[in-house]
Amino acid sequence: MKTVLYGICLLSVVNLSCSRGAGKREPAPVPVRVFVVHPDTLSRYLYLTGTLEAAREALVYARVSERLKEIRVKLGQRVRAGELLGRQEGGVFWQGVQQARAALQAAETQFQLAEEEYRRSQRLFKQGALTRRQYDESSAHYQQARAAWQQAQAALHQAEEQFRNTELRAPIGGVVASIYFELNDLVPAGQPVFRLVNPGLMKAW
Repeated sequence: MKTVLYGICLLSVVNLSCSRGAGKREPAPVPVRVFVVHPDTLSRYLYLTGTLEAAREALVYARVSERLKEIRVKLGQRVRAGELLGRQEGGVFWQGVQQARAALQAAETQFQLAEEEYRRSQRLFKQGALTRRQYDESSAHYQQARAAWQQAQAALHQAEEQFRNTELRAPIGGVVASIYFELNDLVPAGQPVFRLVNPGLMKAW
């Protein structure tokens, strides 16, 4: 009986010793590779076929049907917004401006005289030296002269605008890409005369 107990105790000691030894096992080594990083340039190219054109362009249209009197730019020339590119014949429109100015001057003179008469009528009417009818006639004449003066001003502005329509100016800054008419050609109203492009902004399609 003592022999059996001794054997059991010996097995327990052996198992305990094995368990403690198993807990102290170190993990298996993990393979490691070392890389050295250097700065470099990464470039990728994608080759495509297509059409390249300016992202912003503008056509300059004729606003009157007249002969192209002047071309002030050349193909490839860079221009600023508002710059004068060319001019159509404007003799008839300039005559209209001159006539409108003369009409305005005459209307202004009549208006000044009517105004002076109206102011005098006001004083006389307050003093009782002028009848109501006479005062009303003076007031009506003043109003008519004032309306005629305002109409003459509007007519002059319209004539000047028609004359300015003979000027062909750049709506944007850019490069003159096309000139569709030659000097002394008759250009119908609504037809493009110049084509401008902005080469700083391009698009492909």
